[in-house]
Amino acid sequence: MPMLIAGGVFVAVWIVCFALVRKEAEEKWAVGMDARHEFKFAGTCAVFAAGAAYALARRLERGGPELSRDEWTLHAADFGTGQIANLQRGLERHGYVISVIGLSEAGEPAKAVVPTQPLAGARLGIRDRRHPFPDASLSLLLPAPPAAGARPGFGMLTVFDQDPHEGTYAEMAQYLLAAMSEAIPGLRFKRLSSGLAADPTDALRTKLPPSPRHLPKESISSNRR
Repeated sequence: MPMLIAGGVFVAVWIVCFALVRKEAEEKWAVGMDARHEFKFAGTCAVFAAGAAYALARRLERGGPELSRDEWTLHAADFGTGQIANLQRGLERHGYVISVIGLSEAGEPAKAVVPTQPLAGARLGIRDRRHPFPDASLSLLLPAPPAAGARPGFGMLTVFDQDPHEGTYAEMAQYLLAAMSEAIPGLRFKRLSSGLAADPTDALRTKLPPSPRHLPKESISSNRR
């Protein structure tokens, strides 16, 4: 549907804009000149209008606001310890109702995961099923075990939310890191844009309160099931 709307807007805006410069184009044609600038004007206006229409239609289709992101790098000598179940238990004991899905290399939902799957090499999308915006979530990408003699890679934790610095998923990211610290010894984290040294995740286990402040509330439809 967004593509159809954008296509319709493109055609309509092109027709309107070309009508504005049609006289100039016809004068050029009359003397054997081309009217590429007039066509370019109409096409440029139509492209920008179609792009705006597509973005608005996508936002309305998703039923939520445009999301922003915040990215953190994860560092450890060995990501090979632990399983997805460690993360699930770590979040659920703080009241989260989570779903976990495997992600493709493009970051799109791709396949189901099993709790016994190792964390090393995992590409996970994590969200609370009660959250009102389906596209808001956490993305966790962890490196596969390195070859013999090679340095370990780093992981990425990305927050997708209306405000990625404050709210449900920014807070969930901290509880996720605390849960990971129990499964991955020596795990450290830092904001991607920061020039500071990475901080140990162990400290989060004592710093965070038992109940997150921004837990999503049960929806009416959830209570009826």
